[in-house]
Amino acid sequence: MKTFYITRHSKKKRKLSLRVIFSFILSIFIIILSLFFILKIYTYLTTTSFFAIKHIKIYGNKILTDNDIKSFLNLNLGDNLLSINISELNYKLYTNNWIKSCLIKRELPDTVTIYVEEKEPCFLLLDNKNNIFYADINGNKISKVYSSKYISLPILKLRTEMDKNILKNIIVAFKEKRFPFSLDQVQHIVVDNFQTEFFIKDIDTAIFLENNDIRRESIFLSKVISDLSAKRELNKVNRIIVIGNKIWVSYRRHFLKP
Repeated sequence: MKTFYITRHSKKKRKLSLRVIFSFILSIFIIILSLFFILKIYTYLTTTSFFAIKHIKIYGNKILTDNDIKSFLNLNLGDNLLSINISELNYKLYTNNWIKSCLIKRELPDTVTIYVEEKEPCFLLLDNKNNIFYADINGNKISKVYSSKYISLPILKLRTEMDKNILKNIIVAFKEKRFPFSLDQVQHIVVDNFQTEFFIKDIDTAIFLENNDIRRESIFLSKVISDLSAKRELNKVNRIIVIGNKIWVSYRRHFLKP
């Protein structure tokens, strides 16, 4: 009797094991079949002409052209909208020297929209090797200057990286309109630890300021230029030097009195 029970129990156990194995194999088959169909659907969606890109809309660019951005991203009309990686495109565009911020969106069924904010060039920065770069308001390099993308800006020369701190004070003075001329009127600025040189193109005059107190020196400079203008002598001056509360004015030779 005991032997019969064990035999019967073994058969049930064997049947149960076979069911488990069959269920496992069936599950694997279903998973593989599902993955196969998913892959087929994915391949179809990422290759079908229904999702081909027909419009690439770009907003906010002033320096970079639409073609510059599309070429940089290797993004073309006819590419499948679902096959492009939006995160990778955003990251790639952000690495462009001109881009301050960007956002790329996919709009079904056929449009890519790109929003960019570009860095604003304020100077042509001349480095110690005489290479010329576009630079922002703080004197940081943006991109090399090429003839195909030339923008007329004041030339900036910084003797050392530390001179950027002095430049910041100068820019603050311009923003507060402490100088008797605007940044647009400046042809070039040379900044070093001891002095800052401006050349003002409208009056053809070089101006030198000691860097101890830019705000105070700009006030003295404004008074001198105002006085020279009132006397109609400003066009006769080729150099103005401001050191502390002392000012030197140099006249052009042909305007000097005998």
